Amino acid sequence: MLPGTLLHFDGFRVHPTGDADQIAGRGFVGLLLCRFDGAEALYSGVDRLRQLGVQVEDPHTWLLRHNLDAIRKTARRFDPDGLLNPGKLPA
Repeated sequence: MLPGTLLHFDGFRVHPTGDADQIAGRGFVGLLLCRFDGAEALYSGVDRLRQLGVQVEDPHTWLLRHNLDAIRKTARRFDPDGLLNPGKLPA
């Protein structure tokens, strides 16, 4: 889909209630690093990944748009003063 792509892959525990003692399962998140051969090739690869069911954030934005409630809850827990990534969560 995106030739020469490298993958950074992380695993994590899923806590559906936000309670660290209640683990519902495990999840994975990855970061694809690919050579930029133009916007058309990039978005074509992104579309193919989405067709496979992979959630892909737009690579040309730094704003988060998905799962905002969970991200805000996590940010309040681990970054209560809002020091990390200021302005990344839309209002």
